[in-house]
Amino acid sequence: GHTFPVEKHIMDDQMVLDMKLTEQAKSQQEGLDEALEHLEEQITTVLIIDDNPLDRLLVKRVLQNNKPYRVFEAGGGAEGLETVEAHQPDLIILDLNMPEMDGFEVLDRLKANQATAHIPVVVVSAKELSPDEKKRLEGKIASLWQKGSFSANTLMSHLVKTIQKPERPKSNQVIDALSSIDQSARKIVIVDGTPNDITLIRRILESRHQYEIFEAHSGQEGRAVIKAQNPDLIIMNLALPDMSGFRLMETIKLDPLIGEIPIIVISGQELSSEQWQQLDQDTAVMQRGQITVESLVSQVAEKLA
Repeated sequence: GHTFPVEKHIMDDQMVLDMKLTEQAKSQQEGLDEALEHLEEQITTVLIIDDNPLDRLLVKRVLQNNKPYRVFEAGGGAEGLETVEAHQPDLIILDLNMPEMDGFEVLDRLKANQATAHIPVVVVSAKELSPDEKKRLEGKIASLWQKGSFSANTLMSHLVKTIQKPERPKSNQVIDALSSIDQSARKIVIVDGTPNDITLIRRILESRHQYEIFEAHSGQEGRAVIKAQNPDLIIMNLALPDMSGFRLMETIKLDPLIGEIPIIVISGQELSSEQWQQLDQDTAVMQRGQITVESLVSQVAEKLA
């Protein structure tokens, strides 16, 4: 029969433990990846431009029954363009038949604007298109769908793929801002009590530029990391586990070695007039529920320029 070295029997329990720990770590990583994917979906914004409120509602339900996307609605072309400017969505679902400003004009204006030309547009319309109309859409849209001729699952699958299309071109505004940054790695310290939020911000920034990013999970740790690293930028949440973000900013501003470092504040709620008065004029404030990938990247680029 086979013989086994004595080490095998001695190590059996440790081998089982190592396997369990490896499986646990793998499970934790998968859980983190799933949580991050969920977070990324939560900051994904979709705009529906359609004058028919029932059609808007149906498309919105299809989206929100499947993904936690933030969905905005516009009942006409002009309102749609204003909403695009305000929220810079990751995807636009556009109807063509609308009064005053039709979908063709909306599309022309989107593509003529450097800040919005990169946003993918999926046309969902009941309009029977002539050859000339189809030609007007060429090169400007991600896809064309005829209302009533597809299932909700088919459309949803396509929308998810369109949003997740890798390396979507950045808007010229972001490109210009990033090109103005010294190409050597710039240091950024993120101070936030929620590890997943830190990881999400890190992923967004590192996907666009080679930053050197440091993390801190409390105000006290944040001040220590900031003093040790003397970063080019601080991104901090106002809600910290051990102190308010305002208190941390106050200690930073009073320290001559780190007091001039630009700060981006992320707030989970609207600031009161008293809170606004506590902020330095150069401090940028971003509302957590309104942050998009493009707005975060642009704000960081602006502060580092």
